[in-house]
Amino acid sequence: MPEQKETLTQQAATPSSVRQPAFALELLGAAVLYFATARLGLDLAVVAKQVSIIWPATGLALALLVLRGRHLWPALFLGAFAANYLNDTPALASAGIAAGNALEAVIGATFLQRVGFQPAMRRLQDVASLFLVAACLSTISSATVGAVAVCLSGAAPWSTFSTLWSTWWIGDAIGDLVTAPFVFVWADQVRNRWRLQRLTEAALLLCSMLLLSLAVFVDRGSVVPYPVHYLIFPAVHDCRHLCRPRPVRDPAYRCQPVAGSTLHGGGRCDRIVPGGGHRRA
Repeated sequence: MPEQKETLTQQAATPSSVRQPAFALELLGAAVLYFATARLGLDLAVVAKQVSIIWPATGLALALLVLRGRHLWPALFLGAFAANYLNDTPALASAGIAAGNALEAVIGATFLQRVGFQPAMRRLQDVASLFLVAACLSTISSATVGAVAVCLSGAAPWSTFSTLWSTWWIGDAIGDLVTAPFVFVWADQVRNRWRLQRLTEAALLLCSMLLLSLAVFVDRGSVVPYPVHYLIFPAVHDCRHLCRPRPVRDPAYRCQPVAGSTLHGGGRCDRIVPGGGHRRA
């Protein structure tokens, strides 16, 4: 009997000992991935160096917690803290921003679980839940905590609080609406095994949308006799009718970082003036 108890104890301890290194690696991988995505967003900061209207890290964080579990929240905190601290943000402000980002993802994942959200997003209920619960509600926590932390640390004056908060909230909401569906739907495709025909079709659409985005949003000094700013919309519309919802989310995700160049005066859209005319930069 003692030998049997010892054997059972060893068998019960083996899964936890195997699980601990795997969890540590998963935590590290999630932190590195979030850090890289956050640095990309910080490079497009507009109002303050801590605030960007293009913030795909929010959608990535939400997708990680929904798909892999809320126990990964420390990875979000570490990745956000490192990204902001290396961006010349004070340590206390970086900690506050990281706490707000992690809290936002935990709230969003918890609420989505409560309403029965399915990451495959095949139901209207799932799309509505992502929009209302995640993009509109959970992002309030990150915008509030982050803006307060930035102002308290002196990194930005309190007179800019409303601008910081609104830009923060919009950037996080866009991240939830663009990045999270991209990760959700492709994760579902991986689970259900990709079909070669659909994968090739999606790859061709992504490449064509990337080239079209570069032509529309990146200015190379050429003079065009007609406006090309809205060519993206009929292309996405055609994707919707040809290939159903999944590829439509992919071109939208692919256009997002390219469109960020417009915020820095690098695209053609910054030359639009009232009345339909254009001006030279």
